[in-house]
Amino acid sequence: MNTVFNGLRPFQKAELLIMMLLVFALPFSWLAAQYCEVALLVCAVLKLVFDQKFKMNESQLKLKWAYFIFAMTWLIYLIGMIYTENTSVGWAQVSKKLGFLVFPVVFVISDMSYITKTRFKAIGNALVLGCMLFFFMNLFYAIYDVVFNGEGTDRFFDQGLMKLYYVHHSYLSMYAGLGIMFCFMEIFGDGNRKVKIFNGIAYIILVVFTILIRSRAGLICMVLLFVLQWIWLTFIMKKKKIGWGMG
Repeated sequence: MNTVFNGLRPFQKAELLIMMLLVFALPFSWLAAQYCEVALLVCAVLKLVFDQKFKMNESQLKLKWAYFIFAMTWLIYLIGMIYTENTSVGWAQVSKKLGFLVFPVVFVISDMSYITKTRFKAIGNALVLGCMLFFFMNLFYAIYDVVFNGEGTDRFFDQGLMKLYYVHHSYLSMYAGLGIMFCFMEIFGDGNRKVKIFNGIAYIILVVFTILIRSRAGLICMVLLFVLQWIWLTFIMKKKKIGWGMG
């Protein structure tokens, strides 16, 4: 972990740490993730003023059109409040989508050139660990209920699995899907054997997690991920034997 932060200036360290905390918190609580988003924005502004001296990364500014699209997505949710009768639910949804506005601003004003491959992997690992911890906490609680409280097998599926702490299964499957993609790239990346073994185990765990929460959108996306991974291995990486084995 020290090597990830080595050589970084204070605001860069803070920014990287907040990003790791943000992706780790995603499966557990959108509110905790929101606090991290606000902290990330504040850190980016302070970094722009005191560290970057108002100088931004030109390569990031080239993608400002993509940032604008994300920001407009949040604006659409905000405009939707005009037609919302249940304002409390509406504002909750608008606040949950705050990342569509925060992240474009952060990427425009904050120089992210210090995010090396190793540091990006640290962010990915934080997401994978967060998803797995959320899954195991709920799974062990479900096992306890089945063994000691006489619950049925439906305790392991869908909303029943998340009795300890409920998060909408569509969001969870999305987070797990991102984790699956990251693990896949690590398995077939240039990491050492221990890294590959860890990500192989994490890959299986996240697939099981996605199956158990039974989100239709999540299951469809996972199947599409499998297809894309097979295509990537078979035709892009030319690892036909591995590709055929997955198929």
